[in-house]
Amino acid sequence: MISFIQLPGTEKFCSLFHGSKESEAFVFFTDPHLFQKGEGSEEELFGRAEKALTFLRNVYYSVPADFIIGGGDWIGSFDTESEAKRKLGMIDGYMREMFGDEYYPVLGNHDTNYQGVDENGEQLGVDRGLSPETLTNLCFRRFGHAYYSFKGNHTRFFVLDSRLDWNAMEMDPYKWEQLHWLAAELIRKDDKHSVIVPHMWWWNMPEDGIAAMSKELTGMISAYNKKIPFICENTEYDFRKTTGRIEFVMSGHSHDDWDAKADNCPVFSTTLFCGSTPTFDLMYADYDERKLYCIRIGDGESRVFDLDSGEKNNYI
Repeated sequence: MISFIQLPGTEKFCSLFHGSKESEAFVFFTDPHLFQKGEGSEEELFGRAEKALTFLRNVYYSVPADFIIGGGDWIGSFDTESEAKRKLGMIDGYMREMFGDEYYPVLGNHDTNYQGVDENGEQLGVDRGLSPETLTNLCFRRFGHAYYSFKGNHTRFFVLDSRLDWNAMEMDPYKWEQLHWLAAELIRKDDKHSVIVPHMWWWNMPEDGIAAMSKELTGMISAYNKKIPFICENTEYDFRKTTGRIEFVMSGHSHDDWDAKADNCPVFSTTLFCGSTPTFDLMYADYDERKLYCIRIGDGESRVFDLDSGEKNNYI
């Protein structure tokens, strides 16, 4: 049963709606870590997750949002492979039951279970986590990959698999594969408004620098928005005939609210889902006014970004 919820944040969110001809309204949460082994018994973890996700669902169905994006990192550390697979399969089923095809997942680094353990209790590490193919079968079946795109009302969203923080400063064939795909899709689809959604932008904290994949994305975003060619791993993608714009990049991973710019494109992260209350953002992109509103539910402050300059202000 769905219970309607009225909060200051939901009222703020609804107040943003007006006669804009082009806008996008959705919900974004990230880094729930609801199934972190060692934080309680399995029964306690399931109870915690059910309570938090029921709150999320009730807020979602109490506002005029069209879909919900989950930014990844459901599990944590110390799971065996079979435990991680069971948890991820259960999460996929639960979220599909709650939100149907309105739920769009992002793969988090922890969800690969690289910080899990083998039968001897030894940490798996970067080479023994769940493969992209396995994770596709567990959690991304309807998309065919752990990276994919989908179309909102006025926006093309490109969801990327940003992989692991432990080797984030290195490129590999799978990361290049995604960048080639993204560059080609930007030319082929050339939607008026596009958004990029990786789990990880900064490999740790902003002062530690952005990941290698994020550096390549920065160059691609700048080239696409300026309508100039871009070189991706010795292959040129000519953006000169495109007309769309990459409007913003949103991510998680760093467990706090951070922001930066890729040229004049706003880039931001949202803090983890489980604070004193479940924490997430009600997102409203007003393309007529060229503003992106992130209305906070839970801990932290609401934010507004200028879609032309990339500048951020706190939203009162």
